[in-house]
Amino acid sequence: MRESSRDAFARVFQAIRTSASRQTSPTFASARFSSSASDGRSSSPGAFAVAARPAARPPARPGGSRGPSRAAARHRRTRAPASASLRRLGDRRRRTTDGGRAALIWPRDDVKLERVRALMDERGLDALVVRAPDNVLYLTNFWAMKGYEVCVFPREGEPVLVCLEASAEDSARMAWTSDVRLFRGYDEGDPRPPVARALEIARKVASEYRTLGLELSLGTQASDRMVGEPTTFTREWFHAFGDDVEDATPLLAEARAIKTEQEIERMRLANDIAAAAMEHAKIVIEPGMSEAQLAAEWQ
Repeated sequence: MRESSRDAFARVFQAIRTSASRQTSPTFASARFSSSASDGRSSSPGAFAVAARPAARPPARPGGSRGPSRAAARHRRTRAPASASLRRLGDRRRRTTDGGRAALIWPRDDVKLERVRALMDERGLDALVVRAPDNVLYLTNFWAMKGYEVCVFPREGEPVLVCLEASAEDSARMAWTSDVRLFRGYDEGDPRPPVARALEIARKVASEYRTLGLELSLGTQASDRMVGEPTTFTREWFHAFGDDVEDATPLLAEARAIKTEQEIERMRLANDIAAAAMEHAKIVIEPGMSEAQLAAEWQ
């Protein structure tokens, strides 16, 4: 009997979870159906998350038809084998429990962090003050939802992640550093926007270092997608750390241009998950389906 892509997707992640229970490397965090990622602190890994829920039965289309049956779909599609990268990842995972979520936990990637430190040493930089969300993610494994977060990354010592209080649990689970400084998003006693409070903490942490690297080439101002409030005041950031600063944007670009083994594995896994999702879409999408009916397949 042939297997649908949906079943193959579930089978692949079940295989990861099963084999992971016998391993000791990056942690696995609990499960409803499939997997995802997070975790944290300097000795614990952080993560790439992809959670999946059991697929709902497609709503009936005009005429009462609900589309191809599961059995029919199995015969219409060839079996989607687990990729080599997914099998390798499954061989290196173990399971934990994390609030009913499934999570794939990544260990701190010291290879790329040491590369950044070597480039800092070449340029005589004592610390980086990073605020672009993709660079914060690169250095801390923490993806900031709002873009307020900052990372002060020293050439020697533990990095400091500055993030919203609302992200405390996520940062504890995901970040590759144990030094997390929290600030309030909105405070009745402080009319300043959240980014100003983040800047205040970052400036205090960075005052311990002499020569700083900032993303001076990132001269744009972004707005919060929910309330339209600026999340980065470019001029204020650029002038908050004194005159002894250098542009660290080229340094970060150079470091990120070379991918580590872990980064390649993560990209392969993301590709495999996306491919499985697209194969599932091939099965369920039919002419005449509404957007709501298709959305029900993913809820």
